[in-house]
Amino acid sequence: MTPKENLERFNYKLPKVSTPGGNYASVNIRGNIAYIAIQFPIFNEQYLYQGRLGNEISTEEGYKAMELCALNVLA
Repeated sequence: MTPKENLERFNYKLPKVSTPGGNYASVNIRGNIAYIAIQFPIFNEQYLYQGRLGNEISTEEGYKAMELCALNVLA
């Protein structure tokens, strides 16, 4: 099964690629390791889930924020 098929299987959709917030490389590959720049829970150029986990953001919202960050990396 391909990665795209796995995403569809779990009903995930890749977001639109967001504009970088600074002058940096999103991915830096050295040898066989890819280093990924910091990720934020951005969807369609809108920052979601702002605040501290446990204070302004619940554990469930933190999990959704993590999912969105991972989907942004894949996009």
